[in-house]
Amino acid sequence: MNFSKLIYTLFAFYCFLFCTKVSAQADSLKPKDISFKQINQAKTLPPADLIEIAIRIFNIDTTRRPRSTKKINFSLLPAGASVPGGGAAVVTTLNAAFYTGNNDTTNLSTVDFTPVFTTTGKILISLKSSVWLKNNIANISGEIRYFNYPDYTWGLGGNSPEDNRSILNFQYIRFYQSALKKIAGSLSAGIGYRFDRYYNIKEELEDSSKSSNLSSYPYGTVSSSKSSGFTLQALYDSRKNSINPPGGKYFSLVYRNNPEWLGSDYSWQSLFADARIYLLIKSDKRKLLAFRGYYWTRLSGNVPYLDLPANGWDYTAYPRGIRRSRYRSNALIYGESEFRFDISQNGFWGGVAFVNCLGASEFYTQKFSVFHPAAGFGLRIKFNKYSGSNVALDFAFSQNFYGLYINLGEAF
Repeated sequence: MNFSKLIYTLFAFYCFLFCTKVSAQADSLKPKDISFKQINQAKTLPPADLIEIAIRIFNIDTTRRPRSTKKINFSLLPAGASVPGGGAAVVTTLNAAFYTGNNDTTNLSTVDFTPVFTTTGKILISLKSSVWLKNNIANISGEIRYFNYPDYTWGLGGNSPEDNRSILNFQYIRFYQSALKKIAGSLSAGIGYRFDRYYNIKEELEDSSKSSNLSSYPYGTVSSSKSSGFTLQALYDSRKNSINPPGGKYFSLVYRNNPEWLGSDYSWQSLFADARIYLLIKSDKRKLLAFRGYYWTRLSGNVPYLDLPANGWDYTAYPRGIRRSRYRSNALIYGESEFRFDISQNGFWGGVAFVNCLGASEFYTQKFSVFHPAAGFGLRIKFNKYSGSNVALDFAFSQNFYGLYINLGEAF
């Protein structure tokens, strides 16, 4: 490990200890109805999450105001990552979870802030939110992202060769916002706006004997591209907690239209369909089967290169075991199943095992002829038992790639 990586590792560890201490200190007001006997008994029980460990290490008083009475629950995870083209990065994810109404009738709202800083001076900042109003009468969600961070590309199609890889350097601004109104039960619908702006696009060939991946595609590959469009969305979401769903179903259908009169460089339309099911298995410890599938396709028009469907750019965690942006084409289809289980009785330790499969269409025919499977397993450590957030440590692999993933929360 070189000196810069060591400094970033120590800094991340310090942030972890500091933020858990601050989060725990926010609970230091005591109610009168808790006896010292109950306090002592609680201290002898195994810790249920990492915040409880921090409370015990620093001997923080939480009896005046128990954690269960907090309006907002925070979780934080610093981690390290490699950077395409060389270098290291510190990735910090801060999650805030809260209810705007009764938690029996209102879904958990979340806000995620993720800054990424690299030793090479690159930066990525993302702020995502999904706010459910009281009794789920409406959902307000969106994302703001600034991206000055290199990425890989292998060209277009579901069977692009591994040695086609090149590095893309660009800057990116994203602004997404939507407002959905409850129709009945868990069903809602509404409209939104999405803006994607890429600029200073430059391709760096790792092998000078190879051809440029951008040169064969005419849209959004010169130096910049801009897409500005409205969305129509239908959403069914019966999950009470999107951070760590205890059960339920999720289905989202998003139609996006980017007309030139709204500021887009090119007129184009797309469709994104996403379905997830969570099945709880009866057991003395928590066991759950989770399934996810999505279909993302260009409907018509000339889509800029960086706006084409590509794994890892579907607004959620990219498929574990397949490198981000590995496949880019007119359409993607994806499926995953995961078994989640508790190891300890109180849920502090848990595990997962998963398999997934990604298909990217042949670019000019839009037919699916090649599919790419991956699999893996992981460990879960409960960070905050009230929001359900876990520290997720996953190892995943496919035919030409393997990777270790450190995240806050589940993949889906």
